Amino acid sequence: MNIRKLNDITTEIGFRLLTSGAEIHRVEDTICRIAAAYGARADVFAIPASLVVTITDREGHTFTQTRRVYHSDSNLARVDALNTLARQICAEKPGEEEILERLQQIGRLARYSLRQQLAAAALGAGAFALLFGGSWAEALAALTTGIAVRFAATSIERIDGGVTLSNIIGGAICVLGASLWSLFLQTLVVDTVIISVLMLLVPGLLMTNSMRDLIAGDLVTGVMKSTEALLVAASVAFGVMCSLTLWRWLMMGVA
Repeated sequence: MNIRKLNDITTEIGFRLLTSGAEIHRVEDTICRIAAAYGARADVFAIPASLVVTITDREGHTFTQTRRVYHSDSNLARVDALNTLARQICAEKPGEEEILERLQQIGRLARYSLRQQLAAAALGAGAFALLFGGSWAEALAALTTGIAVRFAATSIERIDGGVTLSNIIGGAICVLGASLWSLFLQTLVVDTVIISVLMLLVPGLLMTNSMRDLIAGDLVTGVMKSTEALLVAASVAFGVMCSLTLWRWLMMGVA
């Protein structure tokens, strides 16, 4: 395989890993291993927003390619499929056509449907309510509110509303949903419901990956992801604050 084709393939695999939520170390290591399998050397610079891959063959010829990352999400099924493909490439050294065919198959992997996302949000929020000591009333309130939060987030994603807006609205829905349920269930512990639904918005994976990147020495990436996680948390807190303020104002008006 010539250097240009090898650069295209390694960059594409690295780009897909990066946009699927893989760690930076995994992206760089995968590209370097694939290049080494074909007798070339790869120099990779990856951050959440950009990927630069330079391939040098045995004759000293060099080819560089840069890819800009505008959007990424967490898709562990795709990360696993790309990892499997990378291992196969290193072990068998297949031709370009076979690799591109596998990449097309991976690209056709179905994303989680809206129904699956809503079911996961409902199960997660309801389970957290029970975990935090709530009764079945709190679990029911958290379950339905979690569905509303996930549906709102999906709707905002479809119109490219941005992560910040999605988290602000999600935080607001957490409070409003729990507060509305308290009108029908007087004994409802509103705080338990709010905290349970907020767990759906906590950037846990983002924080975990940022800590891993910092420990691995990828300081730029670690700082970027940590900052992003803090912005997500701040957006959620802002939405909760606005919603609480609005609800208290409405209740004072009613009283």
